Amino acid sequence: MDESFACPECGQAVKVRNLAPGRQVRCGFCRRLLEVPYMPRVADPRWRFRRSGRPRWVPWAWGLIVVAGVAAIGLGASKLIIRQEREAAARAVERLAEESTTLEANGQLGPALLAIDSAITLACERPDVERCDLGILKERRRSLARRDASALLDGLRRASPGDLPLGEWLGLVARLAADPDLAPLRQTADESFRAALRGRVEADLARAEGARQAGDPVLAFDTCESTAPWLARLPPEDRAGLRRRADALFRSLIEVHGIVVSPLHGELLQGSLAKYEGETLPALNRGLRARRYLPRVDPPGWVLPWSAAPYRLDIEIKESREGNYLSSQNRLTRIYARVRLYRQGREAWQATPTARTTVPLTKLPAYYASRIALSPDRIDEFELLLYNDARTMIGDRLNFAIQNMPPCEDRPSDRPGPTSSHPTRTPSREGLMRIGLTASGSV
Repeated sequence: MDESFACPECGQAVKVRNLAPGRQVRCGFCRRLLEVPYMPRVADPRWRFRRSGRPRWVPWAWGLIVVAGVAAIGLGASKLIIRQEREAAARAVERLAEESTTLEANGQLGPALLAIDSAITLACERPDVERCDLGILKERRRSLARRDASALLDGLRRASPGDLPLGEWLGLVARLAADPDLAPLRQTADESFRAALRGRVEADLARAEGARQAGDPVLAFDTCESTAPWLARLPPEDRAGLRRRADALFRSLIEVHGIVVSPLHGELLQGSLAKYEGETLPALNRGLRARRYLPRVDPPGWVLPWSAAPYRLDIEIKESREGNYLSSQNRLTRIYARVRLYRQGREAWQATPTARTTVPLTKLPAYYASRIALSPDRIDEFELLLYNDARTMIGDRLNFAIQNMPPCEDRPSDRPGPTSSHPTRTPSREGLMRIGLTASGSV
C-alpha cells in the first residue's frame, strides 16, 4: 500500500511503498534521510470520528420544560383569579339580597327594589355563581315591584284633582309598560290615570266657569287654556265632551270680552311696522288684560272663534321731524299716535297720545354734549339717539292710554258705547301738533 508524507525540510511529497513506521527513506529533492511517521489505518474509510460534546436536543428540551412551567403557572393563576372573582360576585349578590331584605323590612320598597335588581343583574352576568338561586331572587323582585307600584298608584289616586302630578303619573305608566312583572297592574293604572285626567280637566273648567261668573274673564280664559295638555292625553271618547265644554266657555268669554288688535299702520321715519308692533304689542296686551279685555292669542291645541270678538283696537302711528336740538343742526322727533276702540264696528273710545324728544336729553355725557354743541353739521348717530328717546316715550304713553281706556263690560251689547269728545275724523297736522303741545304728550 503506497502512502506519502511531506518532507519537513523542503515540503516536497515523499512517496513510500509498503509503509512501515520507523523506516527511513531519502527525500528525492533535498536528499535528506527521513524517518517514515506513523500513519493510522481505518478499515472503513467512510466512518468519520466526531468530537464528543453536548447533544443538540438538550437546549430544546430545557426550553420546552421552561415553556411548560410558565404555562402551568399562568393557568393556575388564571384559575385562581377566576375563582376569586366568582366568590366576590357571590358575596356581592348575597350582600345586595340582604340589603334588599333590610330595606323592605323598614318599609323602603323603592330602594329595596333597586338593590334586588342590582343583585339579579350581577347574578345574570355570572351564571355559575355559587350560593345564588336566581329563581328566588326573581320571585322576590316580582313581589317587591308589584308592592311598590301599588303603593305609588294608591298615592296618586288619593291626590286631589286640582293637584294632578302629571310627571309622576307618566312615569308610573311608562314603568308599567316596560316591566313584565307589573303587567297585572296596567289596566287598573290606565283607568285610574284617565279618571285623574278627567277630574283635573273638570276641576279646571269648573274653576274657569266660577272665575267668569265672578267677573274675572282673564283668569277664566287662562284656566281654560291650561287644560290643553290634559285633554291631549285623554282618549277620544273622553276628550270630546270636555273639549265641547271648553269650546263653549271660550266662545262665551270671547263674545263678551274678546278684542282683536289690528296691525299697526302709519308712517315711520326708521325701522319697520312689524318691528314696531313686536316691541309695543306685549305691553299693550298686558294693559288690555288689566282692563278685563281678552286680546287675541292663538294658544297651541285650540282653535278659538276670534271672529266673534266684539271689540277691535286700531293704532295709527305718524313720525316726523320737528325743530332742532338746542342750537345744533340735529333734528328732533315728534311721534303722533291715534288709538281707537271699536265695539260692534262702531267707535267707542279714542285717544291721541303724542311724544317729542326730551330737550335736553337726560344722562347725556358732557363730552358728547360739547361735541354736539360745537359741530356745525348733523350727526346721524345723535339723531338716532333723539329718535329712540321719542320712541321710548311714545311706548310709555300708549301704555298709559290703554290703562285709562274704559273697562270691558260684563255683558255683550250691540249698542255703541259712549264716544269720546275727540273728533272721529283724522286731525290735521296742525291739530295734532296743537293737541300734543297743549297736553305735553299725555292722553
